[in-house]
Amino acid sequence: MKPKAKESLRETGTANLAGRDAASCGCKWIRSIGPSEIVEIAENAPRVLMVLENLGAGPVVLATGNRREEEILPDEIKVLEAYGTIAIRNKEQFAASVAMQFTPRAK
Repeated sequence: MKPKAKESLRETGTANLAGRDAASCGCKWIRSIGPSEIVEIAENAPRVLMVLENLGAGPVVLATGNRREEEILPDEIKVLEAYGTIAIRNKEQFAASVAMQFTPRAK
C-alpha cells in the first residue's frame, strides 16, 4: 500500500509529489521563523504547487500573491497552489519551523 503524503513526510522526512521524491530533486526546505516574525519566501514566484508542514508548536499563516491567507496549525500539512509573493507569518511569541516543497505548475 502506498503511504499517504503526510505519513511519507513524517516518517521518511521527504514528501512524494507528482511521482518525484523531494530528497532526490532537492526541493524540500526547512525554515525557522522567529517569534512574531514574517519571512518572505519568494518575491515573484511562478505558479507552483506548494506542500507546507508546520513543524512548530503554534499556528503559522501563509500569505500568497493571489491575496490568499491560509492558517496552518501545528503538525498540519497543506497542499496548495501559490504564485507571486509568498510569505509565512508566525502568530506566536515563540519560534516556529516549517517544511516546504515546491513543484512547478503549468500555466
